[in-house]
Amino acid sequence: MNDTGYFGVYDKENALSLSEEKVERSLGYFSKITDRLEELPENVEIVMIGGSPYDETSTFNNGILPGKNAAIRKVIAGQEAAAKNHNWGFVDFNAPMLDLATVAQASDPAYSFCPQDRIHPDKDGQMVMAYLFLKAQGLAGKKVAGIDVDASKKKVISAENCKVSNLEKSKTGIAFDYLANALPYPCDSISEHGWGNIHSQRDALKMIPFTEEFNQETLRVRGLAEGNYRLVIDGQPIAAFSSRDLDQGINMAELTNTPQYRQASAVMYLNEERFENDKRLREYVWMEYNMFRNTDQIFKDDWKSLEMVGKAARKDPFVNYSSYWYKKSSIPEVRETWEKMSSDLVDRIYSINKPVTRRITIEKI
Repeated sequence: MNDTGYFGVYDKENALSLSEEKVERSLGYFSKITDRLEELPENVEIVMIGGSPYDETSTFNNGILPGKNAAIRKVIAGQEAAAKNHNWGFVDFNAPMLDLATVAQASDPAYSFCPQDRIHPDKDGQMVMAYLFLKAQGLAGKKVAGIDVDASKKKVISAENCKVSNLEKSKTGIAFDYLANALPYPCDSISEHGWGNIHSQRDALKMIPFTEEFNQETLRVRGLAEGNYRLVIDGQPIAAFSSRDLDQGINMAELTNTPQYRQASAVMYLNEERFENDKRLREYVWMEYNMFRNTDQIFKDDWKSLEMVGKAARKDPFVNYSSYWYKKSSIPEVRETWEKMSSDLVDRIYSINKPVTRRITIEKI
């Protein structure tokens, strides 16, 4: 995205030759990266990712740089060729996202995965990228868990990626212990987070079969007497279903009030906190690299460094954006605290992401 340039390239009369220069330079640097990748041990798995598209087709009110995505595609072609030559993995975000955007824009010409600037994907775009990456790994069709029990026979028919035990039958229904090997994916419906988001993760579900392919926590209960039943998990009433619904099977991953969904949400929100914290450290390293790498000030973080940043910030919007975080992160004690926060957050995530045994009760209403 950045290597192929912006204004000063695609708004010029010789835009094509300028963009070709950008592509050639990018692929030149890329060849140096491939040389370094070739030196890695054989057990290191390498995957090339073709980057997300620059949106030239949406009609929303933001200037367009014609031909930019074609330049991006040339860089991606270089990546794909390297992957093929070296037997590396390859997954393309660009073409599939363009196809999905074309479908969406047929009914809403102003729709965009990148509604802020045609560059940065919103949360729905990021969700599509996650879907494409998981699918490329061959993970589609693997359930979070699958429970199939026969209430009339008090029998566990199957338990996929989970363990079902202590099945008990009563006059009003059945109950059993359920330990899954995975948690459902908590697809957030909130758009606020990150780069001025407008869309949410859940908006992406209208475009991709993520729920069907990746987020199935199915519960099927056969042999119940006709009527309506309440699903209770760990003593908490969750939802009501007919005996017919339960006989056909329900997807618990779509129920946002289950204890396991809440547990998964805790993992998600802590990971967002980790992201926000790591982003501060990223701004620090970005400033060091862009401001000081060719000077004797790199990693000195003294008053002279702060003066250089302040002066550059008056002319450079990127330096101006990062200067706030640099002022803080230039103090070692602040930086060390952020690093510890990231480490603690990762440890906490891995301590709470393990599924626990739940007691599921199906009781007649």
